[in-house]
Amino acid sequence: MQPLKIALFGPLKIILDCVPVDTDRHKAIALLAYLAVEDKPSSREALAALLWPDYPQASAFLYLRRTLWELNQILGKGWIETDREMVSLTRSLNLLVDVEAFQSLLEASQNQASNIN
Repeated sequence: MQPLKIALFGPLKIILDCVPVDTDRHKAIALLAYLAVEDKPSSREALAALLWPDYPQASAFLYLRRTLWELNQILGKGWIETDREMVSLTRSLNLLVDVEAFQSLLEASQNQASNIN
């Protein structure tokens, strides 16, 4: 799987195999950002309600399927894991999310500070 970097601090950047990914699909970007920060699978029902709260459930599910297809087109197969009920971003050594890296550094510094006291 090609390396994927998602930078959410500052202007959003998606970099796949050292090449910036450019898309105007706002819902696809929002879904990817949510999955990157949410470190566990999310239900299709919750995602559809989150991204299309004003639409009937059937329409929201249809838009979610379309958006998942768009993400697979943007990123290539393998990054988005789906089944009939859940959706998640594949966690691998090839994935770097700046928010996760920041949280890890923050936790490490807090642990180090508590060990000093």
